[in-house]
Amino acid sequence: MTARHTLTLLAASALTLLGAPAVAHAQWTEAIGLETAGYLRAEPYFFAVDDGASHEAGRFELQSSVAARPADILTISTDLALVLQADMGLQRGSGQHSLLINEAWVELAPGLGASVLIGKRRLPWGAGFADRPTDLLNPAPNPFEPSLLREGAWVVAAQWAWEVWSVDLVYSPTVDEASGGWPDGLHAGPSESIFAGRVAVTAAETDLSVVYTLEREHHRAGLTAARYVTDDLELHGELLVRDDSPFPIPDAPSLLTRMLEHDDEAPSVEALLGAHYYHPDLGLDVTAEVEYFGAGLTADDFDRVLELVQLASTLGVGAPTDTAAFGGANGGAQISALRQLYAIGQVRYVQFESDWQLGVGARVGLEDGSTVVFPSIERRLGDATTFGLGAFVLLSPDDAEFSLIPLQWAGFGRLTSYF
Repeated sequence: MTARHTLTLLAASALTLLGAPAVAHAQWTEAIGLETAGYLRAEPYFFAVDDGASHEAGRFELQSSVAARPADILTISTDLALVLQADMGLQRGSGQHSLLINEAWVELAPGLGASVLIGKRRLPWGAGFADRPTDLLNPAPNPFEPSLLREGAWVVAAQWAWEVWSVDLVYSPTVDEASGGWPDGLHAGPSESIFAGRVAVTAAETDLSVVYTLEREHHRAGLTAARYVTDDLELHGELLVRDDSPFPIPDAPSLLTRMLEHDDEAPSVEALLGAHYYHPDLGLDVTAEVEYFGAGLTADDFDRVLELVQLASTLGVGAPTDTAAFGGANGGAQISALRQLYAIGQVRYVQFESDWQLGVGARVGLEDGSTVVFPSIERRLGDATTFGLGAFVLLSPDDAEFSLIPLQWAGFGRLTSYF
């Protein structure tokens, strides 16, 4: 969850924000129920920072997933990605390469609605699109296209599912990762683990769930709801009550929290309300959401943080907010959430001249007008290849939240071949 509250803008991750084409080509081997899929992707991109300098970089990714079902009750699946990332200018080092485990899990389903899963897998809880406050297990979703974030969490999970009810129990330890992205150390104590439970039910044509999470010895309770009010329009909401108020700047010096008189032991609330409209005949996909972060900075506290950042910049001292990093192995652009109230919107036209897809998204800080806009366009080239262009543009008033990010814009291209 802390990733959602960081000031870091992963500009290179914007390369994954274009809408994916339907489903990658799959090959089946009937004898053991084997399914394979993947893609090869090249992504050149460029960006400009506040000093006027421009930077170029590139990213190459080979992703492959394999799933096998040797028996009716057993499923084995992996999703690996080889990522080569060129020098990104502002990031330390001259480039990086990683062989990543997005997912790798074994599931046993003996029947009667029961299943047990062990490994790394994304178990998305919550009803939101741009964010999911009640989902404390997985990396935060991409604010424009959450379905493209493939990385899961290391879990031991059990589920019992019936016609309208389901019960989930999950344990997730902290797993260190080596520089290449592979696991390198396990921390399984109560202060370093997540224990979560969820009860979900469908009633009165509404999907409801109640969630309780013990997150590293902190208690959270949540409620989610989603309902189609027409065939094309869905309304959804989430509410999360926490027993603490995490400071929205990760790794902030204790002196800063004392100066702001921040009480991290006070309870706080996070909430999300939204609507999703999809009309397949028109090819129109629209999402609108409003988020509230109770632990975010008030106007007075934000002004004081801004003064400290400006003072540190004048003195040539690195400020805690001057941490723009570019890149991100598994995608998912993270926009800062220092304040308390945000609006997110996305419009997609997925049948633009048949083989084209046109989209635009925006995230707006409702307290100071900080805005990031993401336009994109994609062209299908044959049955298994797509080419896309897009940009990330920050439109922030002076002394507003997004003005703290030393980025003016980022642009990219993306060529993807599926197999």
